[in-house]
Amino acid sequence: MRKRGIITLGIGSAIIISCFITYWFHFAKPSSFLSDTEIYKRINHSFPNAAIDMVQGSVELDSRHVFVPFKTRENKYGFSCWTWSKHKWELTAINTIGDPYLWKMDKDDPATYRFIWNINTYDKVKSIHFYFARDKNYHVNMGVEYYDPKIQMQKEVLVKDQSYGFMKLPKDWIQVMESQYKVESEKQPDLPFFSFMPLTSIYFGWIPYDEMGKEVNLNNFVDRTGFGSFGNELEDVRLLSKKDVDF
Repeated sequence: MRKRGIITLGIGSAIIISCFITYWFHFAKPSSFLSDTEIYKRINHSFPNAAIDMVQGSVELDSRHVFVPFKTRENKYGFSCWTWSKHKWELTAINTIGDPYLWKMDKDDPATYRFIWNINTYDKVKSIHFYFARDKNYHVNMGVEYYDPKIQMQKEVLVKDQSYGFMKLPKDWIQVMESQYKVESEKQPDLPFFSFMPLTSIYFGWIPYDEMGKEVNLNNFVDRTGFGSFGNELEDVRLLSKKDVDF
């Protein structure tokens, strides 16, 4: 009986310890974010090609995601993305071009999506027009005809006296995304209910404008080659021109 009690106590203790470790590892409150010096060392050690020269700031998008813009030794403007994971701050993406990207912090929740950028022509660019779009399309699936009407939604962001920034998805964009997902899921009923399937026909775009409201051709001002490393959390945002959009 005593031996059985010891075994039971041991199992109970193991469960408690396991629960504590799981909580500590995955759910504990994040520690303070890294200092500029720590960021500098981490990036240049992991990605020496990035060759960063100065950290411009740290922007907390939520308690577990931080956007860090920087300048490189070649005077390029870029950014890095940091995620609190497994009880430490992980460098999950880096880019030395600085064009806008869409960071899907939780891919199943569009409310967590953020446009992020660090544009080195900020003295020329005074506003950015972001677009949520889909081209019209007709297709047949399993003998059923489908027509997808064109979607184009726009949001203007004024660029202040700094090269970097971020923007949440507007609520009406999120509503359209969710309604489109519902339509797609009805076409493919085998999809998991709680899985937010990527809408491949939908894309995001941007156009930069100067203070006179004229489109800025970035290729006239900067070398647009650079270094990047990121996973599927970041989605490319297309650089468009006025001829590509209706407004």
